Amino acid sequence: MSLTDVILTVVGVGLLLITIGTRIDIQKLNSRLSNDEAVTKTLLNDFKHVNEQFNSFRIPTSFLSDYNVLLENAPRVLPLYPLTTLSSTDLKAFKSALSFNNYYEITKMGKEYFLAYPGIGTTFSIQILSSAFPKKVLKFVRMLRDQQIPAFEISYTNTSALFIGVFPDYESASEYASKISKIVFQSVKATPSSWIIRPIP
Repeated sequence: MSLTDVILTVVGVGLLLITIGTRIDIQKLNSRLSNDEAVTKTLLNDFKHVNEQFNSFRIPTSFLSDYNVLLENAPRVLPLYPLTTLSSTDLKAFKSALSFNNYYEITKMGKEYFLAYPGIGTTFSIQILSSAFPKKVLKFVRMLRDQQIPAFEISYTNTSALFIGVFPDYESASEYASKISKIVFQSVKATPSSWIIRPIP
């Protein structure tokens, strides 16, 4: 066998190995893409199912004249959505926002109402405490809601936080915090000096 034949043989074997390796990689890639596609379809179907369940319930128009009913129906655990806040002295002003969205929180201060719902904007709230135990936070939420305090929970990666109220600005939140400080301290035992007024989520 000549040197040329040897070189051609080596080159041929090398090309064959490259082709086989490429086919294996392509098969692995196709398999991975198929798996990813299946996972994506599953997630989309789950989202669709949850969305259908969520959209199956709408706030009745009659509720718009009753703050206590709106507070009772507000979620006790709020998802990590960006929020915007409306303010009005008339609950009926919130009809449009509530007609397409049930993820909301509502607060009454004096004669004014504040409604926060998913959207582009800024919403302030009063963070009372945080805990690694979501059940503990939810217990406080239930306790405060029973006293008509607009409490809710937001769960983060490693902790859950107890919040009270939704407001369009820091000043309104600060004013409300001073009004509820005694009743909240009696229920939760978190001193007002440890509270944090901040944008949420």
